[in-house]
Amino acid sequence: AVLLCRFAELLRKIWNPRNFRGHVSPHEYVQAVSDASDKKFRIGKRGDALDFLRWFLNVTSATLRAGGATIQRRPGEKKSSGPEPTVIEKIFQGKVRMTSEKVVVQGIEAKGPKQVGINLGGDAKEKEAGEKIISRKSKSVPFIILTLDLPPAPLFKDAHDRNFIPQIPLYSILEKFNGKTTTDVAVGAGTIERRTYKLTKLPQHLILHIK
Repeated sequence: AVLLCRFAELLRKIWNPRNFRGHVSPHEYVQAVSDASDKKFRIGKRGDALDFLRWFLNVTSATLRAGGATIQRRPGEKKSSGPEPTVIEKIFQGKVRMTSEKVVVQGIEAKGPKQVGINLGGDAKEKEAGEKIISRKSKSVPFIILTLDLPPAPLFKDAHDRNFIPQIPLYSILEKFNGKTTTDVAVGAGTIERRTYKLTKLPQHLILHIK
């Protein structure tokens, strides 16, 4: 509760039209962040901005829920199956349906979980013959920050002997969540987990993390 009070005070100072000074000191808010995070985010220590944003949104949502500050349904609005959302969940939370198939593949050896490219050779029929699905499951996963993966950087240089940095449309890296694009993850010797992701609910404001 102290963290939210200090954050609210900071916002009121920033947007106060009667401010005498042109700047605002965030010292009280930064101190509240340091105390609430057990010194994980503190003055003098460089931290990751994404980790802080994810932590702050989760802590804010949990604090609001503990205090009973959830958004009530409007008259005639369909009742949701879960608990009433907080304002953080209402604005930033979406849902992704992840479908995974555990597949036994001939000719693959893996030492640990990592993304792999499978090349069995031959045509599609031979590839299907070399695979056997042993399990399949699907689940809905809520998210506040949607992580997008960039393709590997090219190894070749351009005509001026400089590293070529291609421009990739946002729609291309969002294809991971179209429900059709597969991602293979090795889970053991000769076994992979083939995953597909599909966005089933978009939030009002979508936060993207491109890594």
